[in-house]
Amino acid sequence: MKMSSVQKRFLFSAGMLLSVILILSPVHALETSGVINQDSRWTVEDSPVHITGDLWITSGTILAIDPGVTIVFDSRPDTSRGYTLTVEGTLIAQGGEATPIVFTAGNREAAWGAIVFSDTSEDWDEAASTGSILSNCLLEYGGNHPGNGMIVVVNSAPLIAGNIIRFSSTSGIAVIASEDALSPGGDIQIINNRVHNNPTGLYFSGANGLISGNYFLLNGRAMNIVVRSGALDIRDNTIAGSSDELFGAGLLLQLDEPDNGIASYLWTQTSGPDVILENPDSARPSFIAPDPGNDVSTLTFDLTVTDRNGNQATGSTEVTVTGSNKPPVAAAGSDTNIKLSDDPGTQVQVTLNGAGSYDPDTGIADYQWVQESGPTVVLLQSDSVRPTFIVPTSVTAGEQATFKLTVTDDGGLQSTDTVDVRFYLDNVRPVSNAGNDITADSGQTIVLYGSGSRDPDGGITAYTWTQTGGTPVSLSNPNAATPSFILLTSNGETLTFSLEVKDIGGLTDTDEVEVHINGLLAASPGADQSVSAGDSVTLDGSGSMDRNAASQINVETNTFQWDNESAGMFGITAYDGAEYQLDVTGNSIYFTETRGFAVFLFDWEGGMDPIDMSENWWGTDDPALIDSMVYDNSNDLTLPAVDYESYLAVPAENAGSQLAYPPLANAGPDMEVSMDMAVTLNGSASYDPDGIAVYQWQQTEGPTVTLKDSDNPVASFVAPSGGTDGEQLTFTLTVMTDNTFSHTDDVIVTVNPDEVLPIVETGGSGCFIGTTMTDSGNSTDFIPLVILAMAVAVAAGLRRLRDGMKLAAILCFTLLSLFLSSEASAGYVAVGGGDNGDAEQYSITLETGGTDIPAGPASLLFAVGIPIIPHGDENLPENTIALSCPNDDCQALEPVVKGTETGLYVKLGIELGSSGLYLNAIGGATVFTESELTVSEATGNIYEEDSNSEIEPLYGGGLSLFLDTRLPLVIQVDYDTRRGVCGSIGWWW
Repeated sequence: MKMSSVQKRFLFSAGMLLSVILILSPVHALETSGVINQDSRWTVEDSPVHITGDLWITSGTILAIDPGVTIVFDSRPDTSRGYTLTVEGTLIAQGGEATPIVFTAGNREAAWGAIVFSDTSEDWDEAASTGSILSNCLLEYGGNHPGNGMIVVVNSAPLIAGNIIRFSSTSGIAVIASEDALSPGGDIQIINNRVHNNPTGLYFSGANGLISGNYFLLNGRAMNIVVRSGALDIRDNTIAGSSDELFGAGLLLQLDEPDNGIASYLWTQTSGPDVILENPDSARPSFIAPDPGNDVSTLTFDLTVTDRNGNQATGSTEVTVTGSNKPPVAAAGSDTNIKLSDDPGTQVQVTLNGAGSYDPDTGIADYQWVQESGPTVVLLQSDSVRPTFIVPTSVTAGEQATFKLTVTDDGGLQSTDTVDVRFYLDNVRPVSNAGNDITADSGQTIVLYGSGSRDPDGGITAYTWTQTGGTPVSLSNPNAATPSFILLTSNGETLTFSLEVKDIGGLTDTDEVEVHINGLLAASPGADQSVSAGDSVTLDGSGSMDRNAASQINVETNTFQWDNESAGMFGITAYDGAEYQLDVTGNSIYFTETRGFAVFLFDWEGGMDPIDMSENWWGTDDPALIDSMVYDNSNDLTLPAVDYESYLAVPAENAGSQLAYPPLANAGPDMEVSMDMAVTLNGSASYDPDGIAVYQWQQTEGPTVTLKDSDNPVASFVAPSGGTDGEQLTFTLTVMTDNTFSHTDDVIVTVNPDEVLPIVETGGSGCFIGTTMTDSGNSTDFIPLVILAMAVAVAAGLRRLRDGMKLAAILCFTLLSLFLSSEASAGYVAVGGGDNGDAEQYSITLETGGTDIPAGPASLLFAVGIPIIPHGDENLPENTIALSCPNDDCQALEPVVKGTETGLYVKLGIELGSSGLYLNAIGGATVFTESELTVSEATGNIYEEDSNSEIEPLYGGGLSLFLDTRLPLVIQVDYDTRRGVCGSIGWWW
């Protein structure tokens, strides 16, 4: 069916709308959580990969991450821990020097969990270049994990090399070994990493490893080493910082947690139906119990352990497997005492009781009783639950008979149990109990427990212990209920002891006990087990131990530098009996500013092996100073356990890491500013011990501004308008050292809401002058008018003249006075106006003067005038702010004249014949206010930088025509520099 045009348009519109929604919606290239159970690769096209929940790489599965990929761990709703990537298989994360793989937090305030390399993860194989590896990665803002690290290594050995590990909430790296390891793990390598700004750089509780070439900086504690038996090399590292940790700010060594010393495990099956062992070379292999059908199978396994010196020991364990038919349980009853009769003719009957026997399936099909030992009796109904017998008259007091019960179920499975029947007449025979078998270590005090022996009537009067097997030992008291002994042996063996007890009537009983002495190397395959068909069975050899294992810790050719007088650079503690060899040699030890303790021993037990700290550079060659930098809080500054002679006279050659340390960006504190303020972004506190090569500032949020010097440590910009609600601008500083790794930091600049600023008040002083005159032609008639005009002019502007102009005004006034001393035949007053001229503004003029002033044959005109040029605010931009611009980026504008310009001029004319027409010359000056203006490029605001009084000369000429009409008029046309063309009209008398 064809679609109509309306349908087509609808589908097209819907498709376009969907496309727009998809384009505008923020999406991540890849979001993942849960289980990765097939080989996978994350590419740059997948980046950023968002971890939205806990993630597992299952055993046998490989996850490879390409260089340049960013992995972002989202925040977990429950912030008690963060999301975690657990590696049960293989993780290959190999970044490039210029394209590192980044593991970071979506919210830096909520740390992600950890990358956890579990017991089953594939160890790194250097020769084959296979296994788990983290190299050239940047890991930051994690560590919120129970393993207390951002990288957590549990009984495994990945390669951790060439990474930056920073800003963890706990340790940067945590290496943990447990006694129930599936495998002992290899030698972990932590090399050439840059580890900085973590509470602890490295927590190491493993056995064997190499910590080399790393740069530890500004961690609360650089390394916390809980030393276990094995070989640990710490060399060629640079450890620097400023924390005040007393117990080992640079390196804390705790020589108090030895492990079992086992290098390898090997399990072999020696009997029973064959099974497939999972991880037969681990401490705890497992298998699925086979189905024996209606039968019972017994499987035997041998465990062979090898220590790090190649010595071996073997032990065995049994696993009993029942099928669909569960075996019965025989119960022959409790041991019993039977009293003999004093009358030889009286028979004593004894009943045995197997009623406690049971079968968990269909019931017991058959009971069979047989006599095992003692005086022979005749059992009646020996195939019943309760057989009987008559005690023969030949039985005497003190004798004992033993009977065995065998029960069989419908499937033919059997079970047995025995019961002892003791005969007495007046005195009941005692029961000897030598206690349970004992397992103990060589050199341990071993106590034999016979106090469980008993006598029902009268009590036990004597205990006698006799050794019946094994290396002879000396019992502390062989006639006590609980004697003890000590056996020193390097090889395991079993000793046997017999306990005889005697009661008050002289009757005796014996019991035996075995004492298993562990050798220095002991294989402990665990207790025998009983399981059902199909059960998952785990064999446990984690109790195996090499008691001769010792720790070998080498701390060589490192550089330690600290500048806190409250710090102890090395902290060392050991428990009584710790086995170790500790060599701290060839290191350079610096206190760069203030000196604390180089070595701080605490909880130090007497008799410990000496610490070899020879061949180190202590920052000095003064033995007294070196001695003062070593402190033992247990021995009150006496140091029998530390040997630091001979010391180097110069720093150790080639000690420390060869890495260039990446910089730490510091964009400075957040700021609050107002609009148009000059804002300085200061990244000078960014740190790199080798110097920072590249600074780059970039605005990431807020109204766009123009950044100056964005490639320098200090950049600047002009704050934009804050509006009514304010604005927030975010700037990111990126610093780099060697173009390999970079670091960023943000600063937030808040622009406050715009405040009401003072606006320039415009308008000026000036006035129009009017007067009255008498009909007299006497010059004295207009003297008051002239004086008034002069006063107005002076008040309006001349009061602001400079000293030079004031002098010119005085000369002008003097000239006026000279003319006023002569007689004038007529006076006049005129009012007019004009436009343009240098003032570029219309003007109003008030003028008064006298004419027909005789000067020989000529007739002169003399007048004074006041020009008023009302500039007002027409030349000022609207809302000009009466403040100086608060930043240096404001651009200067053309000066602007504001207010009212006023002044004073004198007019001198000569009549042309007797026509009443005068040709005039004009001279004087005006005063006005001129504003210096600038404009801010950030907001467009105009600022008045300064407001000054300016004086400009006024000069020119004109014509005055006096008309002798009914109303005597004067008409004038003037031109001068300030007013331009100006006309006026008035009357004369």
